[in-house]
Amino acid sequence: MIVGLVAENRPYDRVVALRPKEIKSLTDLGIEAVIETNAGKGVGFDDKDYIVAGATIVDRLAAYKSSLVVRINEISRNELEMMIPGNISMSMLHHEGVPQRKIDLEEKRIVGLELDSIIDDFGKRAVYLWELTAENGMKLGYQLSERKPEECVVKLLGYGNLARGAMTYAARAGSDVIVLNKRHMKEIEKHLPGTDILVNCVNWPLEKRGKELIITKEQIRKFIRQGSVIVDLVVNPLGHSPIETCRPTFLDSNQYQEEGVWHTCCWGWPNFNPEKASELYSKLIVPHIIEIIARGPLNVGENIKRAYVNIEALNKIFY
Repeated sequence: MIVGLVAENRPYDRVVALRPKEIKSLTDLGIEAVIETNAGKGVGFDDKDYIVAGATIVDRLAAYKSSLVVRINEISRNELEMMIPGNISMSMLHHEGVPQRKIDLEEKRIVGLELDSIIDDFGKRAVYLWELTAENGMKLGYQLSERKPEECVVKLLGYGNLARGAMTYAARAGSDVIVLNKRHMKEIEKHLPGTDILVNCVNWPLEKRGKELIITKEQIRKFIRQGSVIVDLVVNPLGHSPIETCRPTFLDSNQYQEEGVWHTCCWGWPNFNPEKASELYSKLIVPHIIEIIARGPLNVGENIKRAYVNIEALNKIFY
């Protein structure tokens, strides 16, 4: 199998999925790696750095012809068309929230390997930057706030990994931190007043997205003072957030006001620290690539196998 590292596809996205250091760990094992030219430029890696690591630099089309195409962001339909049917695209897909992605994979006869579905030995997502996402979101929330961190009341929706990261960061900043669990959310109007920064850490269930809300636009208008901040760390697709006024923002336009309240819901929080994000992603991804190649795509552990989408299209050469 040839591993192809391709550049990210969102404007202003500087992260790279595999650094030269991790590429070298693949080539040292005899694994052939090709790199789309300038794929690592956003975090200071030149093509020559990847050449020194044992990889070959190719153009975009050639990189997409690789047996295993690797990057962070979900692959687009146009990019799928550049791939060879039966090959594997390894990226974030979130296909359950965006069913069209599975349809595109099936139509183009490409196998998806969903990074966001690989789990670790404890049943948790194996490739996700919880702490970095929370840190970057909280930093921007404080920047937008009219008050100093030590003067802020921060309220968190949810109590999972993201919430723990946000809670830790806010507590260290000196803020008063309140975690709102399911019981509190049922009486949300009692808990919204007095909020300086509201942080959404809830991964809203698929069956509720676009149908049910935790916080409505009217409740924001009535119970959250103007000048306060809402930080959405989960950022589901448009219309899928449990907060009615939240919609995805991006690196070049990452904030807006609605009902007098600042919102920041960046699709790609790790990019606010692209060097650190690239380091962490690389370290998390490369062991799974090694397992796939060493054992074969169909002989990997269940923690990886569960992440395949459209596995029926797998090229027979990989069996």
